[in-house]
Amino acid sequence: MPGTVPTDLEWYRQLRVIQLRDDTLDGSWLVTQSATVSGVGYVNHSNRMHAPSHHDCCFDDDGVGSLMSYIRFRDPASGTWSFDVHELCWQILLQRVPGGRSDLTKVSTLLFQMMFCTTWDKHRYLRPDHDFGGAAQFQKPMGAVIHDMIDQGFDYLSACPSQFRDLAEILSFATPDTQFCPQQSTHRAWRPSSRDDIFSSLPVEVLLMIVSVLPSPDIQQLRLASRSLASATDPSSLPQFFWRTRFLADGEMGFAWPANSTGDLNWRDAYFTLKHALSDTSGSNFAQARNRRRIWRLADINAALLSQFLEGTDLCGSICTKNAGLSHSPNTTTENGTHGKMLSAQVSEDSHRLLSVGSLRLHDRTVILPLDASTVKTIRVYVVYFNLQCFISGLEFELLNLSTQALSDIALGFTPPNAGHLIQIAPSVCVTGFELEVSSRGITNLRVLVEGSDHGACPPQWVRDQETDRADIGLGKLNFGAMKARRIRLVAMFDAFKMIALGFTEASDTVSENDNSFTLQPMWTPTYPREAVSLVPELQPALQGYNRMLNIDFAGANSQKLLQLTRIVIHILNDSAPIVGFTFYSDNRTSTHFGRQGSMEVSWLIDGPGGEYVTGVTVAKSTKDSRILLLRVLASLRSACH
Repeated sequence: MPGTVPTDLEWYRQLRVIQLRDDTLDGSWLVTQSATVSGVGYVNHSNRMHAPSHHDCCFDDDGVGSLMSYIRFRDPASGTWSFDVHELCWQILLQRVPGGRSDLTKVSTLLFQMMFCTTWDKHRYLRPDHDFGGAAQFQKPMGAVIHDMIDQGFDYLSACPSQFRDLAEILSFATPDTQFCPQQSTHRAWRPSSRDDIFSSLPVEVLLMIVSVLPSPDIQQLRLASRSLASATDPSSLPQFFWRTRFLADGEMGFAWPANSTGDLNWRDAYFTLKHALSDTSGSNFAQARNRRRIWRLADINAALLSQFLEGTDLCGSICTKNAGLSHSPNTTTENGTHGKMLSAQVSEDSHRLLSVGSLRLHDRTVILPLDASTVKTIRVYVVYFNLQCFISGLEFELLNLSTQALSDIALGFTPPNAGHLIQIAPSVCVTGFELEVSSRGITNLRVLVEGSDHGACPPQWVRDQETDRADIGLGKLNFGAMKARRIRLVAMFDAFKMIALGFTEASDTVSENDNSFTLQPMWTPTYPREAVSLVPELQPALQGYNRMLNIDFAGANSQKLLQLTRIVIHILNDSAPIVGFTFYSDNRTSTHFGRQGSMEVSWLIDGPGGEYVTGVTVAKSTKDSRILLLRVLASLRSACH
């Protein structure tokens, strides 16, 4: 027994440990092993974790026996990884993803992989694409965190987010000014007719069934669009079963589903009591409800992803050869004179430490498209949402054999159910490649490139709206051409959930090491250059983790913006990445930004309206990692600006 077991602990010191053993020599442990979840344990004052090994046990149970001692993150002695999660947060996750209760091993493994494939900062705090509902600012290795929360009005973050016992506990929040009092509408009842909207012919019972399965924002929009539906669904007349649906796991008040939900309950009053209570953001009133809703929303971010993979999502495609990998020279070719091309996120292959940037490479998969004997009819692009961002997870090709007219499917990557976007390919065109949007964490968007006489019947289309305003998104193309009698080998890399690289090469009948020699292709942000450009020096993939190229088109078409230029600003982040962006100001008080904002700025004036213009740029680069350390702008009316 690790000392004296406490009997009364704050909720945030009660936790479970999710553990997975790193016992393989080839780095495959993260995808071949299953994680386990401990019972309810605690963190002592020495910041050590103690918990019973069985998930049904609690540290203060009678006869629980000795507790295991866990080391956060990696324990070199035992070769195990351990992540801790608050017990109440774990229960909230299982309530939000009900399928997890029936397979604790699977949900524990998925949660472990999710945390391992998310970036961490230098202080070992998770850094996904959100701020934990305002709590990230208090994630500090040192300091009086609770006092800081109180001083800044976030004291509710420490409130116990326990589940409500029953609706009576929720209704206890009500005050005379918060209680819901149904008001009879002053408007004359709407009598629908056949000339009105489509909902006018439906019985009230059907309308109630429709709105009961819709989220609240959609109901609001629908009531604005349909007078007949608005009349039939007045809030004061909606039945209790409708208000009960607001408290289901995917409903607006799902976080407030009570432990005891039996009997004749007033769900409507509970809904409006909570809605009013949570609208008051001042002070620490209703702290329990506010913190529970915050944590529920955090669990909701990846709830759909967990549910999809709990149902079973296989990784499709053949395993690549052992020697598959990227070449480190931009001009490397294979023995047969061909080489593959690839677009990639920032990839790490080190599965023995926490991910600090980019994505973790866990799987390589390949498929062959027999375009010599078949034509592509459709392409289904599968997407998943990971930490609030949409990523491509897999591709599925429907092929038509030109000789037999038989249809066949070829899938590459993760193909979760009900997550595909179907792209129809016209019979008279052929697929010639792909255009991708890539972030440092994975492939975020895709469109198909085609050629043929009926190009208008199948215009290139992005799977989802482009994110042209994001400096961390790069555009790149994989064009394997429209030549007939070709077999194309597609190769993709994946982490635990999404595609992080895609490439192609010519395919032979047998797989060899030469088939898997790839060179990284350049990616551009925010747009492609209007004309062909020469890179000086040439692209060096070995020195770049994520090789997007910033297209600083500050002059505009035909250089018309040069005569309006008045100031140039360089954004500097830190010593490790000195120059991260540029802003160009014009005499009409407009500005154009390229790249990212920095913590420091260096600027100089230029008299574009007076005839001064930029004539050239020279740079000084690091010999170690290709970083730009110094930039010199040449102008027509002066020598240089640094």
